[in-house]
Amino acid sequence: MIKISSPVFGEGERIPAKYTCDGANVNPPLDISGVPKAAKYGGPCPPSDTHRYFFKIQALDVNGRVIDTAQLIGKYSHH
Repeated sequence: MIKISSPVFGEGERIPAKYTCDGANVNPPLDISGVPKAAKYGGPCPPSDTHRYFFKIQALDVNGRVIDTAQLIGKYSHH
């Protein structure tokens, strides 16, 4: 079972002001555990030659709209 927790507040507890618009407005530290095996990372394994691999992240607003994106492209080929 996937779980998420934070070392700075517990389930149903008040979020410290540091992590709100009344404080530094930074994200709280989060711990994620119990990620299902089907969700595992499968590293690059190209069939031949050199292939590009894209790592992408999206920032969403509270309505689910994409407000920013970033990506990192790496290359890999078998030795």
